[in-house]
Amino acid sequence: MNETKKYFVWFGLIFCGSIGVFVGLYSFIVVVIGVLSFVMRKNKQVLYFENQYFSILIVLLLLASLTLIILNVLNIGTKPIPTLYGIFIQLFFWLIIVLFYRLSMTITKDYIFLKFGIGLIKKRIKIPDIDRNKIERYYIPWYYGMGIRLLKNGVIFNTSFGKSIKLIVKNKTLIIGTKNYSEIKKIITEL
Repeated sequence: MNETKKYFVWFGLIFCGSIGVFVGLYSFIVVVIGVLSFVMRKNKQVLYFENQYFSILIVLLLLASLTLIILNVLNIGTKPIPTLYGIFIQLFFWLIIVLFYRLSMTITKDYIFLKFGIGLIKKRIKIPDIDRNKIERYYIPWYYGMGIRLLKNGVIFNTSFGKSIKLIVKNKTLIIGTKNYSEIKKIITEL
């Protein structure tokens, strides 16, 4: 086995080990978020909290990463990808996963906080800026896509197709994927 293949095998082993670490950290983070949301709800700071996981994205990128490792180790194809490029592609996949693996929505008495992944991509909406008379149930079709989508007059934040809530904030449309439309509408209209 030549030197570059040896590095790629080591990278594959590290990658598989990092998946285990990621799953462990992910489980720990979910437990910590659950405990914090319970404590904050008891203190009446958080009125609503929801996590939606971008499972399709995670599964597809992990499969693509694993396929890339297997193809490189088995040396399949007439022009295999150079090891260094493979490593950069793997890092890019992990960056996407870290930035978009979930969508968190937190509602307090003053704001709605939306946060993707670890929180580098986020949005804060003031509750008084929401037109309470125009809160609607909305169905996001599959061809709209997932993630952050720009509309003519607004934005969509979602991790899956289907149920969502449509808000009008300062004459701009904001659509947020959620399974709890009625609970969110009740909280916003009562504030």
